[in-house]
Amino acid sequence: MDEQGLKIAENQETSQKNRRKLAENTRDFKKASSDEKLSLFNSLLKSYQEEVDNLTKRAKFGENAFLNIYQKLYEAPDPYPALASMAVCSFNFFFCSILAFF
Repeated sequence: MDEQGLKIAENQETSQKNRRKLAENTRDFKKASSDEKLSLFNSLLKSYQEEVDNLTKRAKFGENAFLNIYQKLYEAPDPYPALASMAVCSFNFFFCSILAFF
């Protein structure tokens, strides 16, 4: 799970950097003259398509990580019986300890 957590953090950082770069490219496109916009349009569109693809990959990775953890938790034994018996034992020990003083 540590590996998946590190990968998620890395994906978040990469996504943040890509988003800033895309915002910068969009600002440059808006400032460009009409002639320059024609030449910049294809690269800007490609950048947006790449960002959508990256976000899709990131979402799939996050969903798979969640489902992996969910499956492991689902397959784990129910902790209630063990915790309940420990609580009873603790209560009995505490109660018996108090009675020993009387």
